[in-house]
Amino acid sequence: FYAEYASVFHQPQDFSTITRQFLLIEEHARDPKTGLLYHAWDASHKQAWANPATGDSRIFWGRGMGWYMMALVDTISYYPAHDPGRAELLSILRRTAKAVVRVQDPKSGLWYQVLNKPNAPGNYLEASASCMFTYALAKAVRLGYLPESYEQNAERAWQGIKTHFLKTAPNGEITLTSTVKSIGLGGKPYRDGSYHYYVSAPVDSNDPKGIGALLLAANEMELRKDIFLGRGDTALLDGWYNSQKRANAAGQMVEF
Repeated sequence: FYAEYASVFHQPQDFSTITRQFLLIEEHARDPKTGLLYHAWDASHKQAWANPATGDSRIFWGRGMGWYMMALVDTISYYPAHDPGRAELLSILRRTAKAVVRVQDPKSGLWYQVLNKPNAPGNYLEASASCMFTYALAKAVRLGYLPESYEQNAERAWQGIKTHFLKTAPNGEITLTSTVKSIGLGGKPYRDGSYHYYVSAPVDSNDPKGIGALLLAANEMELRKDIFLGRGDTALLDGWYNSQKRANAAGQMVEF
């Protein structure tokens, strides 16, 4: 929303602040070995869930990374072409995508609640994260942010979502299963960030966080058959109407 506001109301100075939000997580929460992002980072290094040396939590949580990756894809499209932050966010997106597909389950095409421990006791394929990654990968390919090779990762995931998570009742109602209801750290009662905490949290069907991601992913996958139409073609447009201006909500004169 912040990036869209900055774009619509011509506030280019805001993009440096937006870029900084992504860079802070990139700097502090990314694991250099896997490329994955830890769920959280404590600047004081004092929380019981935090590594006392780095401040990072201990777990790579699927939906946490899903939100981050969706935010990257949705935000980049509002950046001015020559803003230096745009290139930085594209680099982060490409590093993130590379790490995410590395932990994509080869059999189902989906992702686990704890991303890097597919065979650990109690771990399971989680719906909201799988939908988020599908959406982010598909949209990034469509917009040219990621190479077309990632198309196959999105397609495998989408097929897995329909096979593993969507259940159709006799009356035609569709249910999205296997979405973790809530994950957090700290608080009362204290959430300690242990592996057991992440895999024992309640799981629900038709949770809004899963449904929202499912709708976004479905919309992107429906666009698959059309995304390459017109690639490489040249279109000539009449510039008369496009050169006309009107006042926006802030009173600035902008093109239609």
